[in-house]
Amino acid sequence: MAHYPATPYEAVAIVDGLADAESHEVVIEAWQFLIDSQVVWQMPGRYGRQANSLLDQGICVQRHEVARIPKKYQPE
Repeated sequence: MAHYPATPYEAVAIVDGLADAESHEVVIEAWQFLIDSQVVWQMPGRYGRQANSLLDQGICVQRHEVARIPKKYQPE
């Protein structure tokens, strides 16, 4: 069963390989979480470049809705 990251910290641990990901889909979900929460754009440049690459390839999508992200991680 895939596990969607619960926090930006957990998502970063997954994309950096510091936390075990059950599958490649979990890694993509972690990137999507960072994009959805907009945290990725506040991180060092390599994260933003990778996120843009995933968006350009259609692997991740830029969402205008952030309803499934916990309120405390939603942009103001």
